[in-house]
Amino acid sequence: MANKIQCAAHGESHETFVYTHLLGETVGLGFNRSEPTAENPFPDAWCDDCELISAAHGGWNEQSENLAKISMLCSGSYERARIRNTRTSVNDEDFFVRGLIQLPIIGTAKSFCWGVRGSLSRDNFDSRIALRTPSVSDCQPCFPG
Repeated sequence: MANKIQCAAHGESHETFVYTHLLGETVGLGFNRSEPTAENPFPDAWCDDCELISAAHGGWNEQSENLAKISMLCSGSYERARIRNTRTSVNDEDFFVRGLIQLPIIGTAKSFCWGVRGSLSRDNFDSRIALRTPSVSDCQPCFPG
């Protein structure tokens, strides 16, 4: 069973390990892991880019692990990362992505974050996956000024 840690946000939680691409408020990067078991309910997790690194080096080994950084998370944050970064398709016909809408709170440096799922056509889903997660500066404005 996983060790317990104390998290300021989630209290006492299981210790988990993820590759750093899954930290913070990342969205749609993919969430790869072994199947959870009773002994290991939160197996190490990594994004789709790290999966390519692993595959190119014949799995996780010293060479592939030197190219990726691992961080510890509590199980609550692990689950949030899993939900944010999982892409979904149903019967290879209906496609969904998760996004994060950040609304600035006037008078503070904080934002209200609202997680949403949107349905896409197969072509748009494939295009979105090819883009990964562009930086905000790469995105075109939705409503020209």
